[in-house]
Amino acid sequence: GGSITLESIRISAPSDVPLALLVFPGEPFALQLEYDTGRYSPAMARRLLRCTARALEGLARPDTRTAAEVDVLDPQDRETLASWSRSPVSEPPVRDVLDLFDQAVRATPDAPAVRDPSTTLTYAELDEAANRLAHRVLRESPEAEHLLGIPADPVAGSIVSILACLKAGRGYVTFDPDQPETRLRQILEHTHRVLARGLDGARTSAIDTRGLDGEPATPPSVERREDRIAYAVFTSGSTGKPKGVVVERGALARSTCARLAWYDTSPGRFLLLSSLAVDSSVAGLYWTLCTGGCLVLPPSRAEQDVAGLGALMKREAVSTTLLVPGLYQALLEGVDPTRLESLDCVVVAGDVCPASLVAHHHRRLPGVRLVNEYGPSEATVWATAGDLETGDEARITIGRPVPFVRLYLLDDAGRRVPPGASGEICLGGDTLARGYLGTDTPDSDRFVADPFRRGGRLYRTGDRGRFREDGRLEFLGRLDHQLKIRGFRVEPGEIERVLQSAPGVVEAAVVRADPATPEVDDLVEALLERAGDDAENLLNRLLERA
Repeated sequence: GGSITLESIRISAPSDVPLALLVFPGEPFALQLEYDTGRYSPAMARRLLRCTARALEGLARPDTRTAAEVDVLDPQDRETLASWSRSPVSEPPVRDVLDLFDQAVRATPDAPAVRDPSTTLTYAELDEAANRLAHRVLRESPEAEHLLGIPADPVAGSIVSILACLKAGRGYVTFDPDQPETRLRQILEHTHRVLARGLDGARTSAIDTRGLDGEPATPPSVERREDRIAYAVFTSGSTGKPKGVVVERGALARSTCARLAWYDTSPGRFLLLSSLAVDSSVAGLYWTLCTGGCLVLPPSRAEQDVAGLGALMKREAVSTTLLVPGLYQALLEGVDPTRLESLDCVVVAGDVCPASLVAHHHRRLPGVRLVNEYGPSEATVWATAGDLETGDEARITIGRPVPFVRLYLLDDAGRRVPPGASGEICLGGDTLARGYLGTDTPDSDRFVADPFRRGGRLYRTGDRGRFREDGRLEFLGRLDHQLKIRGFRVEPGEIERVLQSAPGVVEAAVVRADPATPEVDDLVEALLERAGDDAENLLNRLLERA
């Protein structure tokens, strides 16, 4: 009933809410965003406000039937995302890995190419040994699409076998001969022959790698076609069986040439800590042998003795290595820095890199380059990379796409999410694997048509990520329950199926838990009480083996 009129109001008060959207009614109504400047940049806040406005406008259109049809990206965002989805490094010319290796042989025939604890092969010796074995492979495995098994022993002979397969135009599968026999059989059933003298307990015919003096020392005349299989690598599968990822020579060539362009230097003396049975070994193997470096193979299980590993690195003057973050953390903590003085570059991959490791690295080894790589086997070893420098500890990134890779962050409807928003990491480009061995793999739907490139394909990684304001990518975890253990991909479904096949087991569930939590201790104690002494003895043996 009075004459007071409220014309405007402004509220200024501390708040623990980091982000608040205020809506002011009217024609038109207004939106105002209040945000914590410690968490959000002005550019990010403006983008979020623009996306909100575009979402509301899209929902209000009469022809909009579902929310999935609403496009929240404006032309500026599209241009930004297009730039971030490609590598900042130009795509180099593509050359087959054997062409690059041949170049290194001609340039440095007497330089050491491979060193294991008992053998050193020069480039000329490695080339000649691989040529002789390749002729035998061609004679005993005549089909071009044959896959040949190679035991993943860390010895120079394994490298000879790998190169021989490629020289013969055949694909190879490296496998750990110490795996349980059932799993070994599941892998070897996809191979035609094995390059070994025989494997205990495994039913497979072998191509003997001895007595090759009568074979020609010159390379066989074989066409190096991009669409031929280079190798297959087996990862954990949700069906209870390992699944084989098939990589063609063209993808291997592009992945390797991308590495040479991205690093722009030879790794020098590269210590191969990855097992030859996993695809991260592909990175160091071809990076080294295609640039004239020396591939250093450690003794078997060397990662279990960090002190001995440090002594090896000093003795061999190792300049570059690639390893999982957990092993590198143990190396930094357990080895005197003077034993690591020869290092120029350390690459961490295969698992999440913690901020504490970045800080520790730069304290112990200032001036040594630290690179974080990311990529699934289906993208031929890697897809993104980035240097981790002092000051990056606050927010670790997996860098930018490498050459030949296109990277998109997509929502559930297959649309690109705005810069700064989280989405599934989807990979396109010319380094994607052919697919999986066999036709009964349920994960085949991971490879889908690329909606942004006619005739292209995308691989849906199942990983979540977001672009930072500088275009670098943050890894935010999994969309499913897949685990990474010491760099190995583990599908809980595979373990569940094995458990369910055991007599007396009706249902099984596998979840990740911290062994230090009281709940895990209580569960183990309860199981032991029910199962008795036999189970306790079994558990102790398992723990000792782990």
